[in-house]
Amino acid sequence: MARAVRDVLLAGGAGAARPPAGGRARARAGRRQHRRDRRVPGGRPHRAQLRRLRGRDGGLRGHGGAVRRGRRTRARGRRAAGALRPERYGSVRDGACDLSIVIVSYDVRDDLAVCLAALPAATAGLTVETFVIDNASADGSADLVRRRFADVRLIANAVNVGFARAVNQALPLTTGRYVLLLNPDTVPPPGSLAALVAEADRWPGVGLVAPMLCHPETGEAQAPLKPFLTWSRLFERRTAAKPLVRLFRRRWAPMLEGPTTDGWLSGACLLLRREVWQTVGGLDERFFMWYEDMEYSRRVLAAGWTLLWTPRVRVLHWGARSARQRPPWVTELEQVRSMLAYLDGEPSGPRPWRRRLFKVLWTLGLVPAAAVSGLKTVLYALTRQPERTAKHRHRLRRALGVLRRLWRVVEI
Repeated sequence: MARAVRDVLLAGGAGAARPPAGGRARARAGRRQHRRDRRVPGGRPHRAQLRRLRGRDGGLRGHGGAVRRGRRTRARGRRAAGALRPERYGSVRDGACDLSIVIVSYDVRDDLAVCLAALPAATAGLTVETFVIDNASADGSADLVRRRFADVRLIANAVNVGFARAVNQALPLTTGRYVLLLNPDTVPPPGSLAALVAEADRWPGVGLVAPMLCHPETGEAQAPLKPFLTWSRLFERRTAAKPLVRLFRRRWAPMLEGPTTDGWLSGACLLLRREVWQTVGGLDERFFMWYEDMEYSRRVLAAGWTLLWTPRVRVLHWGARSARQRPPWVTELEQVRSMLAYLDGEPSGPRPWRRRLFKVLWTLGLVPAAAVSGLKTVLYALTRQPERTAKHRHRLRRALGVLRRLWRVVEI
């Protein structure tokens, strides 16, 4: 009986079984023809059609009576009708193109325009689709994409949902063999992204691939691989215990030639193999911003894949352009919150006493840090060194902003 229903739905009438003669039979045939006429393009039946086909008991109605009740029978009927809900990750169009580029933008309109304009030359020879997720920018970034880049798929959020959640909005919509997470303040040179895909094709066991990131003006290369965050490194970076921690710190020397399991790759320009994110999933949405790429690298390595940093491909990266649109104290609190969230996810589990000790030492260290930054700001201003003056003025605002909002430190 389920087979007869499947024939009616999928064959579209040409090969459907004809009902026996009779008034009721002719009426049923007319209803079936009406339902066939209402089918949507692509073979998926209309919702109203499915509701008519289902009986009150949840089974499917067909010629000769209702299909036998039961979960297995109903599931088989829904598969025949093409009404199964798709998985969160994956698509029937998997591998439809070579590369899916995902860009999350927030108030960096000019940088975004330069980045999007550079993509055609950077991806020459590849079939590409591009997604831009705009996190409620106030500078007209979404309008820019609509007006100048009609081939880009835009997702305009009403609020800033953060980097990880914005990426996860686009991942289920991608169809490429690879997905590239690309910051809007990057400028990929001609042929760079095509070369990055070629590098990934050379190493089937590699899950994540990243190029060499260089500053557009100075040409200075950013750190290729970074060590995973530990509690000792956290105390070293954010507290006055830095000299003491360095006495016991081991030197970290990652292997940069070929695939590796040492360190993590930056998400500024990160190539994901489709099989990886379909298995591992998307980014962790606990991270609003910062360190979601570190956590994702840890999950990819735990799943048995390796990482690859290739100096054969270079991409220009300004760095932290979106973060500069926010007050410095907000960035500081977000970074510390993300650091603690990452450490809570370690295999050993959360360490409440270390968390409390760190917050105390970090807060106490902000007082002398603010005093030193204030003195240096005045000194460099008097000696007319504008770059250093701006640098330490930024640090002063960051420290004072956090000290004025100590209740937020407690909430972290």
